[in-house]
Amino acid sequence: MMGDFTLAFSAAGGTVNRYIQIVAPPQGERGVFVGKDITGAELAAEPLVRVPASLVITAAVAGCSDIVTQCCAEVSDSPASDTVLLALFLLTEKARGAESQWQWYLDALPRAGVNALHFDERDMNALTGTPLGRAVEAKLRQLRRQYSCFMATLERWKQSTGVDGLVSFEVYKWAHAIVLSRAISLHSFAETSDS
Repeated sequence: MMGDFTLAFSAAGGTVNRYIQIVAPPQGERGVFVGKDITGAELAAEPLVRVPASLVITAAVAGCSDIVTQCCAEVSDSPASDTVLLALFLLTEKARGAESQWQWYLDALPRAGVNALHFDERDMNALTGTPLGRAVEAKLRQLRRQYSCFMATLERWKQSTGVDGLVSFEVYKWAHAIVLSRAISLHSFAETSDS
């Protein structure tokens, strides 16, 4: 799996510092680690990672997907936020499975959400009455409202295209958490000539 990621990343012009290690422990999620202390001079000579613009999934990239556009037309919080666009893109690309040009990337992402949106009932009960508990409940309501707007569109898309991957609320919640845990403002990205 990490071989597919590394091959696709390198083929697109991505580079990784020689001290970066991608570790996939038998009982846990994959992680990226730096194998030694790196000085500023070393970083200047060889950055940790260079990601080509062609490998950056932006709201503009997500908005080029027909199914994402159809779903966003159904969202009552119009216009749909960049987070919704990106979460829908991840959801639909994950559902495409091997047919997705992004499968190599999706396979490298955590398989399960690890934030409070993914707590089980026992953990949620421990948050009852706390500000975090109220925030999680409010966020889950918002995500359910969003998902309910495009659930039928996603199901029609699955039937018409033969896609057999899941497009459930749980997968949407996962995609939303992935976006929030990896998103950075790229407004300045568009202003630079560097990839």
